[in-house]
Amino acid sequence: MNKRNMFALTIVMAALLVTLVTPAAADPMQNPPIPDHHFDPETNELLINAGVMGLRLDGDEPIFRVKYNPTDDPTMYEIAYTNLTEFSDLNGDGAFELNETVNVIPFSAIDWQLSIVNLTDDLGNYIGIKFTYTKVGVNFADLSVTYTHDELNALTIQLVSYIYVDTNHTIEISTHHGEVNYTVNPITEVKTDIVIGNYPFSDQDNMVTIGVHLSVITPNAYRHVYRLRHNNMYQYINSTNVSDNATREQVLQRMQNETMAEIGFPSESDLDPALFRWLEYAVVNNNGVETTVNVSTSYLADSTGVQVYLAYPNFNGTLVHDPSIVLNEEAFASTSLPDILIIGGIIAVIAVAAVLVKKH
Repeated sequence: MNKRNMFALTIVMAALLVTLVTPAAADPMQNPPIPDHHFDPETNELLINAGVMGLRLDGDEPIFRVKYNPTDDPTMYEIAYTNLTEFSDLNGDGAFELNETVNVIPFSAIDWQLSIVNLTDDLGNYIGIKFTYTKVGVNFADLSVTYTHDELNALTIQLVSYIYVDTNHTIEISTHHGEVNYTVNPITEVKTDIVIGNYPFSDQDNMVTIGVHLSVITPNAYRHVYRLRHNNMYQYINSTNVSDNATREQVLQRMQNETMAEIGFPSESDLDPALFRWLEYAVVNNNGVETTVNVSTSYLADSTGVQVYLAYPNFNGTLVHDPSIVLNEEAFASTSLPDILIIGGIIAVIAVAAVLVKKH
């Protein structure tokens, strides 16, 4: 074999290498995946397969478990909505602390109905799914509150969540500085509306907070450092560095033009594999009149994760707040074992060809 043939063989092998290990650029919106779903009676969960994202929804309480499907990693990222708590803001910081508690409504004491429907646009095109946790009853024996039965029955709570398959779905965020557009990531984001109506405040100066617990379900015990992004800065929350008497919540200090904050779930890399993201504003609708209100946040690490408290001011009517769960595909991007084997095999073929040419 002469040098020209050897060069040609090398070019062919190199082209084959690039073809095999470089994924084809695919536009998921050309054939948007239609999430399928079914209920598993053994685990009492609603299972949703949205292609890249897998979702397990608890049948008894609003607990979301999210997984990145394209890998064999069994890790799931859990977001559990745990309670509504009325509190008196004793120190005037606008955020919740445990010693300010007035009444607690644990979500385990509520009867929930979980429903799911397809979403279509005005032309009838499929654009996603919507699933909703709705309060349909209260187990009064499990509560120790000052509210009457009638007040608790009148209280309405819904968590309405959306998964979109198109790239063009944009929502408007109402802030004190005007409307801000936010585009919901297709397939990899669960956008939720927390809807609270007729809350029976025991005092007109009291506030209410919804508790959200973040944790990682994984066989790898070392994943315990969460990353908080707020005001364009990062700080780290270590869920293993918790003493038995750690009851002091950390309060996020609001910057004037900040509209959003987020907590990244633990990872082996510098990239957050999943994010819990929330707006720092909510909207109150009182008899058709909408008002934008601030959302204050505090958090407390525990031995299993991070408890986040989203606090809202006293209100009449219905309050709506928009948190999200987002999978970060970049964090999962890595060279798989089959690709490595392909690369090794092709390099070996090229090496053998070069040796044969040399011997010839």
